[in-house]
Amino acid sequence: MSNKNIATELCVQESSQTQWWYYSGHLTSGSRRFGFHLAFFHRRPNDVRFFGRIPVSLISRLFKFSHFSIADFENAQFFYAQQRSIWNGKRTRGNQLEQELRLRSWYIRINAEKHQVHAESGSHKLSLDLSPEKPLVRHGNGGRIHRVDGQAAHHVSYTRIRAEGCLTIQGKRYDVAGNAWMDSEYGLCDFGPGLVGWDWFSLQLDDNREIMMYLVRGKQGQLDGHQVVTLIDAHGTVETIPASSCKIIPSRFWTSPETKTEYPIAWDLQFPRWNAEFRIAACLPCQELDTDGSTGIVYWEGAVDVTGHFDSRSVLGRGYVELVGYNKSNFKIFKKSLGVSEIARILIGNLNYFGKRHRCVRFQPK
Repeated sequence: MSNKNIATELCVQESSQTQWWYYSGHLTSGSRRFGFHLAFFHRRPNDVRFFGRIPVSLISRLFKFSHFSIADFENAQFFYAQQRSIWNGKRTRGNQLEQELRLRSWYIRINAEKHQVHAESGSHKLSLDLSPEKPLVRHGNGGRIHRVDGQAAHHVSYTRIRAEGCLTIQGKRYDVAGNAWMDSEYGLCDFGPGLVGWDWFSLQLDDNREIMMYLVRGKQGQLDGHQVVTLIDAHGTVETIPASSCKIIPSRFWTSPETKTEYPIAWDLQFPRWNAEFRIAACLPCQELDTDGSTGIVYWEGAVDVTGHFDSRSVLGRGYVELVGYNKSNFKIFKKSLGVSEIARILIGNLNYFGKRHRCVRFQPK
């Protein structure tokens, strides 16, 4: 595949309602271990109106958001920050061969050979050079994911990326290296009233295989939405299987003292097709982000460890898990008609933004 085609799939899609670029991974510095997460979001409110009449696009044709988090396992600390630009979403610089996404001092730079990410807030800072070690993976049907509500999106990943750079935590700098994962999607993202959230798993095994699971849930926790389960082997060959052929069983839970939201933080995964079973466990329970004032979502985005077996051989691994919809205030984040309650929530979120731009949380077990 040409470099031009690879870069094009990660470029800003001017006609897409929703688009995001997402990086996560595990880093080490000597004996220290860290997790990181950096995501950029674009949202075009073309069909959203105040009171069903006044187009939101009169304010802005493009909303931009970004989330950044660092997990410090040794000190049991989780730091996260958020940014937004909702009044004047300006065109992002780039072309078919190279792309730069920027929100103030935070940025992602993408070309066919290397990615660069940078974010800083308070006394935390991350700068990484990222080199994909496997080809781009196209999930679903050639990258096209068809949802049960008639919507569709284009979803691609770099599932194993070598990461090198520096991390600063509370003023102390660490030279770090490790493995990262990159996801990008564009298309429609307006879930129907019966769909409330999703569980997303990205697992990197030490036998050079990766697994992605993207499971959309209904109101009772049932898997009613679109499901994607993808295996990438050591050579980059992709196999997609139906979600019904695997089983996921939450085995431990954590309740946030901040939002009172309960999340699963350990799971047993079973894949009879591959003769594989895994135990997934959070490296740190308190990896919750309250992004009121930017995307308005309370969600859990956390580093996990993996143990288990694949085809009768023991494997270890690391990964990231995203849990959305467990906090009930997330339901129907974007509505096509914004009434008094939705406008009030936006105004309150604007005030909260200044107090929640960055936070550092320490896990205190009972």
